[in-house]
Amino acid sequence: THLGHSFPTRRSSDLSKVIDKINSCVPEGVNFKVMILDESGVQIKAEAKDRETIAVFERTLRNLDFVKDIHIDIINSSLTDNKNFTFNVKCTLKDVDNNEGN
Repeated sequence: THLGHSFPTRRSSDLSKVIDKINSCVPEGVNFKVMILDESGVQIKAEAKDRETIAVFERTLRNLDFVKDIHIDIINSSLTDNKNFTFNVKCTLKDVDNNEGN
């Protein structure tokens, strides 16, 4: 898979594991719209049914061994009937070298 960036410290197999583990953290009620991986980490644009679901997602992501830091911006509750919250997640990843045994 070509992601459009070079990752001098990461192999594509490492990136696949990152994507798989992030996908395994997604609670019911969260829907991804966009996921971008680049040298600075992972950015996700998503919707959630409520703030509690976003908090659960954040806690689960923080427990991943390769996540260094997480920042979440809640944009708004949409004005449509579904009342979902739109939010952005920015995950900073640890260097692969710190993570070899995992």
